[in-house]
Amino acid sequence: MHSGASRSKGSSTAGPDASPWGPFATFRAAQLARHAENVFLFQGRHVLGARLIYHALLLDPKNWSALQRLSDFMDSKGTEQLSAAVLEYMLAPDVGALPEVRQEVDNLLFLCKWTWGFSRHRSGRPDLAGEDFRDRRAFTVDEARYRQEFLDPVVSLGGGSLAGAVRATHALAGRLGGLLRHREYTRNVPLEEIFHPERYVRTPEYDVFLAEDTRDLDALEAERRRRTR
Repeated sequence: MHSGASRSKGSSTAGPDASPWGPFATFRAAQLARHAENVFLFQGRHVLGARLIYHALLLDPKNWSALQRLSDFMDSKGTEQLSAAVLEYMLAPDVGALPEVRQEVDNLLFLCKWTWGFSRHRSGRPDLAGEDFRDRRAFTVDEARYRQEFLDPVVSLGGGSLAGAVRATHALAGRLGGLLRHREYTRNVPLEEIFHPERYVRTPEYDVFLAEDTRDLDALEAERRRRTR
């Protein structure tokens, strides 16, 4: 990623109401997504974040906050294309995101296209600040290359749809979180296998995760609220 402006790592400031600690099995998708956001903010890509995201989207596949966390999590070397597919999917009308959410996602996607190397600022500077992205006229975006080389390959693998690519990305989150395992492979599972989610099954770790409580994550929530007062 280029230096300077960085991807928004969690942009919501309010989030769902904080709940008393309890087992993850009792939490709604929005609550799980909020915890995943906090994990990402304080600890980066973490196995617990993958678990929270996977379970949230299992409960509500179109939960916009959980989808944003999925895209954040996949914005890493080797899986950036999946991150892009999730953002594009969130902009689709049938997802039903509110206008303000769609605008937030559109702004994030515009920033990401620059960090992924598909956009150039007229100044030629490699380091930009957040305010530089307010004027889109200052950028030249290679949309054709972005789609042909970056987005279309994962959409094609997903059966020709963004929804298929997102289902695959969701499966990868489950695999990375240790909640899913491949039916046949025990190690070195080819990445392309995620485009066949039916080939994955739950692990015993899934039930262990659902029984865990959120006390440690509640501390992250408290710290986040303290910092944003």
